[in-house]
Amino acid sequence: MLNIDFNLKVPRDDPEFNTWFIKEETLKKWKYKTYSIQLVNATDVVASFGLDVNLRCDHAGIEFNVGLFGVQLYTSFVDTRHWDHDNNCFKKYD
Repeated sequence: MLNIDFNLKVPRDDPEFNTWFIKEETLKKWKYKTYSIQLVNATDVVASFGLDVNLRCDHAGIEFNVGLFGVQLYTSFVDTRHWDHDNNCFKKYD
C-alpha cells in the first residue's frame, strides 16, 4: 500500500463542491476492472495532490487526484472484487 496526499486549503465556513464531469465504466476485456474520471469544483482547495496504490485488499487499484485553485481531477483504475483474507485471493463471483 502506498498513500501520498498533499492538500492546501482556504478555511471557509461553507465550502462548495460541484461535480462538473464524471465517467465510470467497467472494461469489457476485464470483467472486474473499472475506471473512473471526475472533474469537480471544490471552492476551498488551493492545491492538492494524491496517489493511492492498494494491492490485496477490497477494491484494489490505483487512484490519483490533482487540484489547483478549486478545480480537481480524480482518476481511478480499480478491481471491483473484495479480497478474501482467508484464502489470500480475490473472492470468486460466478
